Amino acid sequence: HYDCPQRPIGYYSGTPYGNVDIVPIEADSFANHRLLVACGYNTANSTDTQKFSEFVKNGGTLIIGWPQLSTTTERTKVVNLDHEYIIDGGFNFVKDTVDGNSVTVCDNIDYDSVLLYTDNGRPLVTVKDNVYFINAREYADNPAVDRAYRKALEIATADCIAKQNIFAVGDDRVQFSIYENADGTKNIYFM
Repeated sequence: HYDCPQRPIGYYSGTPYGNVDIVPIEADSFANHRLLVACGYNTANSTDTQKFSEFVKNGGTLIIGWPQLSTTTERTKVVNLDHEYIIDGGFNFVKDTVDGNSVTVCDNIDYDSVLLYTDNGRPLVTVKDNVYFINAREYADNPAVDRAYRKALEIATADCIAKQNIFAVGDDRVQFSIYENADGTKNIYFM
C-alpha cells in the first residue's frame, strides 16, 4: 500500500512515493488509504475481491495483477503459474516479452486505456475504473512485471497526489504567503 499522503499508525517514510504501510488483506477496511498495491501471493476469495471492489467504488485506487486473483493453493501449480482465477472469462494467455524479458499476458482483456505494452504490442498495464491492472501471470519478481508495477505506481501515485486535498494546521504564530504561478498553480510558503 502506498499512502498518499495521509497515514495510519505504523509507516515507512522517505520513499520516492511518500509514506508506505503494509496492510494485510485481512484488514477490516482499506478506507484510510487512497492507493493499494497488491503485488505478493495470496489466494483470492470473494471476501477479498468484495473489499477491493468497495475500496475502488469509494474512490480508492488499486494496482493488482493476475496472481492476486488466483484461487490456486497447490504450491507446484502456483510456481508453474498454472492458476485458476476467481473471475471467469475464457482468458487467452500468450507468451511475450518486455525489453527481452519473458512474460505471459492475456490478449483478450477489457480495459479503458493502456499505460505499457509488451514488445509485441499487447497490453501489459491497463487502467479501468481506478484499477491499474498488471496483465501478467508472473509475480513482481519478474523483471517485466517489476517494470509494469513501477510504471503503474508512478502514474497512480501522481494521480493520487493531484487529487489530494492539501491543508495546513497552525495557530496565530504561523504566517504564510501564496504565490500564483504563470501556469495557474500556486505555491504556499509557511513560516
